[in-house]
Amino acid sequence: AKIRSLVNLSILSNTFTERGFAEFAYIKGQFEIKLLKFRESASPELTRLYERNAASESVQQTYNMMDSIFRNSAFLKSMHYDQWWIHSTATINAFNEIEEFSLNEIKKRAELELRNIERSIIVNIIVALLVITLLTALVIFTIRGIVDSISGIRLAAERMMKGEVNFRANVNSRDELGELATAFNQMIEVSRQ
Repeated sequence: AKIRSLVNLSILSNTFTERGFAEFAYIKGQFEIKLLKFRESASPELTRLYERNAASESVQQTYNMMDSIFRNSAFLKSMHYDQWWIHSTATINAFNEIEEFSLNEIKKRAELELRNIERSIIVNIIVALLVITLLTALVIFTIRGIVDSISGIRLAAERMMKGEVNFRANVNSRDELGELATAFNQMIEVSRQ
């Protein structure tokens, strides 16, 4: 669109302004560099659309006129404003179609990536909930074992306080509480004798 405007003004005045040709050459060069990068990175579908649009008569005419101006700025004097306007507008429309297709393609890829991320987050949440559930069950099981062992020793102590000596503290633990229950049972055994 910048080239079209610049060439429009130049056609109407039959020459470029003082810096007009340099600006034209710069914009044309930038366009060609971007076009090269685009063609290197475009998907096959986007490349086919570009090739189809670039092969149109208007786009080819626009390219030819730009190349002719670039090689010889005096070519500008032989150009017809209406012809330039029609072909350059059709070229801009062709590139707008390519840009819209490209944006839709990017949107589809982004939506796919978003769905993959959402799935990954859901899986991670499920795994985290399972781990939390397992850890909670393990903590409950461990606490219950400790509480049961302490309750068994407390009940044995209460029975011993009442004078009973014909029983054993039933604690099936292999930790310090198990050792305490074993010592308590030995104390009951000594009291019995």
